[in-house]
Amino acid sequence: MQLHLTGERDYHVALVAEPSAADKALLRSSVGHKLLLDFPGRRAVRQRLAGLSGQGLQDRPEPRAAALDLTAGIHGAAPLFLLPSGELAGDAAGPAPKDISALPVFVAAARWISARRTSSFECLFPPSAFFPDEPLRTERLTPAQAGALLQQVEAVLTAAAPAGPHGAVDDAVQLRSAALTVLSHVVATVLKDPEFRAAADAAAARIFRLIDDEAGPGGRSELRAHAISLLSLRGPALRPEQQARAQALLRSLSRQAPPYAALNGPWRLALASASEFFPGEVELLQTKYGFTKIAAPEGTPKPPNQWGEGYAVLQAPFVGKGGREFFVFARSASPRDENFEMSQEFFTGLLVSRHANLGAYDMRASAIQTQQVGYKLMMNCQCAGLTTRFAIARMFPDADIFSSWDSTYFRTGEGDKVVASEGIDCFVAILRGLAEEEDFAAIDQRIRKAQWHHRQSRTPDFVQFIGPAHPLVVARYQDINRDGKADYYDGFLDFRLVEIAESLKDSAVPRDPGASPSQISGEAARGSAGRRQPQPGHAVL
Repeated sequence: MQLHLTGERDYHVALVAEPSAADKALLRSSVGHKLLLDFPGRRAVRQRLAGLSGQGLQDRPEPRAAALDLTAGIHGAAPLFLLPSGELAGDAAGPAPKDISALPVFVAAARWISARRTSSFECLFPPSAFFPDEPLRTERLTPAQAGALLQQVEAVLTAAAPAGPHGAVDDAVQLRSAALTVLSHVVATVLKDPEFRAAADAAAARIFRLIDDEAGPGGRSELRAHAISLLSLRGPALRPEQQARAQALLRSLSRQAPPYAALNGPWRLALASASEFFPGEVELLQTKYGFTKIAAPEGTPKPPNQWGEGYAVLQAPFVGKGGREFFVFARSASPRDENFEMSQEFFTGLLVSRHANLGAYDMRASAIQTQQVGYKLMMNCQCAGLTTRFAIARMFPDADIFSSWDSTYFRTGEGDKVVASEGIDCFVAILRGLAEEEDFAAIDQRIRKAQWHHRQSRTPDFVQFIGPAHPLVVARYQDINRDGKADYYDGFLDFRLVEIAESLKDSAVPRDPGASPSQISGEAARGSAGRRQPQPGHAVL
C-alpha cells in the first residue's frame, strides 16, 4: 500500500506490511486530514494524507476533495468552510447559501478576512509566529474557484440589493457589507497571484456597481463610503482606468466649501449639549455674542428627549449674503439622542457639545443608527482629534465635519455653570464664515483666531477643530494607497455594534465578551482617548 502525504515537503510512503482491514478503513477515513509522520531519531512532522493506492483498495472510489475549515483553531469563531467548488458554506458538506440566508456565513467570512494582515486568498493559512513548528500549508483559492466564489457573491448581493424586497432590512445591509469585504479580498489577491487578474477585475467592477447601488433608493451612505475607502486601499491592484474612477470617487467624499448655491432658506443649526453644558452655552450665545431668544418657528420638529421645554431658539445678530438668517436650536442631549437632528431635513447643521468619556460616548452614539437627510455641517465639540473624526465620518460620510483635535476647554463659575467656552467661540467663528460664504480653508483661519491656547499649537497643522480643508483630511481623500501599508487589510463595516459596559475592577480578569471585535461598542471600545477638559486652574465639572 502506498500513501501520498503533502505539507511543507511532500512524501511518498510505501507500507512494507499489509495493514489489517480495520487499519485500511481508518486510512480511508483519514484522506484529506492531517497525520503525524514519525521518523525514528528525528522530530515528527504533521502531514496531510492526500491519497491512497495499493492492494485491497481497488474498489475504493476516487476520494472527493475535502472542504477546508477556514476558522479551525480560532477561538469563538463561527464555522466557515471553503467548499471544493470555491464557494463558502457553514458546513463542510454544504450547501453554499446564495440568498439572504447566507448572512451568518458571509459575516463569518468577513470577520475572518478582516483579521488577516499578511496574505490574501493566495495563501489561506499563512505561517503563524505562535506555532513555528507547524508545517507550511499551501492551500489557496484557485482562479477557477474564485470564479465560483464571485458567482456566489453576485447571488447574495442580488438577494440583498437595496432596491430589492429585502433591501431595507438590517440583515440585507449587513450581508452587503460582508460581501463587500470578500470582494475586496479577491481584488487584493492579484498583487500576490497574477493569475487572479480576471477575478480581480470582475470583483472591482462589482464593487463599483455596489457603490452606485448604495447611492440609490434604499442604499446606505456609510456602506458606500466604506466601499470607496476599500477601493482606495486596493489602488495598486486596480487597472489604470479603475484607479482613475476610484480616485474620482474618493475625492467626491470631500468638499472645498458648503454647497451655498444649492441651499435655500435660513441656516438652522442645532446645539445638542450635555446637561452640564446646556445652560451656560445658551447664555454665552446671548450675553457674549448678542443672540436673541425667539419663539420656535413654524415647522420646528419636536426634539427627541422627553424632558425639558423643547428647543431654546436663538437668532444670530448677523445675516449672510442675500439676507440669509442664522438660527440656533439648543437643547439638552445625551449620546442616545444627540444625532437626532442629522435625520431632519429642517436642520442644516449640528453642534454636539459634551464629554468624550474616553470615546465611550462616541461609541454609544454610533450604536444608534441615524440616517442623514439633506445637507449637514456637523461640529463635534469634545476631544481626541482624527480618531474621533473618522468614527463620526463613518456614521455621516456625506456631512461636512469639524471635530476637535485636542480637549476643548471651558471655564465654570458659580454653581459650576459654564461661563466661557472654546467650543462656542469657534462655533460662532464658523457661523461668521458661513455668512460670508467662505470656503473651508478660510473658515479654518477663523477657527485659528478664535481657538484658545494649546500646547499642540507648536504643531504647524494644529487647529482645534479639524475641518474638511485640513491637510490630514485632504490627504485621506487624495491618495489611493501606494505607500505599501495595509495592502491586505480588508476591514468589515459591522452594522451590529454591541455596547459592552466595563469597570476597572472587572477588567483585571480576562473574560469573553461574547461578541466579535467588529461589534464591540460602549466603554470597552476606546475609539479615542481623553475627554473634554476644563481649562487648567478652573473648576472641574
